[in-house]
Amino acid sequence: MYPFLIHFVIALINNTLYENEDHGIYATRSTNVTCTYNNITANFEKGFEITNTNKSKILYNEIINNGDDGVFLESFNDSEIINNTIINNGVLIFPTNLDHGISLSQTYNCIIENNSIFKSCGNGIYLGDSDNVVVTYNNINDS
Repeated sequence: MYPFLIHFVIALINNTLYENEDHGIYATRSTNVTCTYNNITANFEKGFEITNTNKSKILYNEIINNGDDGVFLESFNDSEIINNTIINNGVLIFPTNLDHGISLSQTYNCIIENNSIFKSCGNGIYLGDSDNVVVTYNNINDS
């Protein structure tokens, strides 16, 4: 079972989340979620799924070989995704072009910076129905 987070100020630091039957980390309706230095590998669905969350940070994580998107964020506002390594996500079970390294939906005022994204089944970074998202200095290859 993956960590399920709701309504708290959360810090997930230096964890290994491996071969879970669902997501590596799932958080919803929270503020100030900080996820740093985690290894999120070979989970059946997404590495991260974070929804309805504000003022949060995803920093210095390794997100590798998850079955769906590496990082899926919906209504993830005023937040940062910086210095993560995201490799080979969305290719384990039924590869489609709908699985991305980083996927944002309905997200506003977000920074995506200095991430290394390799071998995603779909796009390296996908922005859907989002506004004021700054994407800079990312290394995207073979996505």
